Amino acid sequence: MPLAAAQQKRIRQAALDGARWFVNSQVRMAKPHWDANHGRFIYTMHLRERRPVLGLNWTQARGIFCLLSAWELTRETAFLESAVRAANYIRILQVYDDARNPLRQFAFREQVPQSWEAAPRDASEACLGLLFMYRATREPEYLRRAADYERWWQRTVKKPNGWPHNFIFFDGRKHDTSERSFQAGSAPIFYYLWKATGAARYRRELLRMADGTGGT
Repeated sequence: MPLAAAQQKRIRQAALDGARWFVNSQVRMAKPHWDANHGRFIYTMHLRERRPVLGLNWTQARGIFCLLSAWELTRETAFLESAVRAANYIRILQVYDDARNPLRQFAFREQVPQSWEAAPRDASEACLGLLFMYRATREPEYLRRAADYERWWQRTVKKPNGWPHNFIFFDGRKHDTSERSFQAGSAPIFYYLWKATGAARYRRELLRMADGTGGT
């Protein structure tokens, strides 16, 4: 049954208010207060101590999803500007300075630029955030970074059975705890890379994961 106009209006307003929370609570660097957390959202708030825990790579992407939806609905520049700041923090987390180390090169660090591990399921969410930014802005760097991440996923993360490791530690360790139903969350990056580039290999990987082939 279709929603009444008043219900639609309330839902729309609630969604936009949620998006504005991302804008208003986002960490920003402004002179004279230098802050390397520029662009991060709040992940959780410890109410008793009134201390926030700032966002990880994947929670940055979730904020981008909300902000771009609000921008597409309203065309208010504040939403897009906030999404760009969030994407810039994701870009800082991506490793580009260690070409001789395949464990690291093109990975998204999990929490901060000093993190010593990557969680491919979470990192795929960060990658998806950049792909959504490319879809909205057509800025080629977002697509290039997403394609580089997919190269890391194929080279470093993918196990012989076709499914990713749960954690990649930059000292060489790899750890597995998650089921395929969780790791299948990486599949959307192949869809959006395929839509953006037309490359058939992305479509094949998407269908393979959707079909659940490759063992457990």
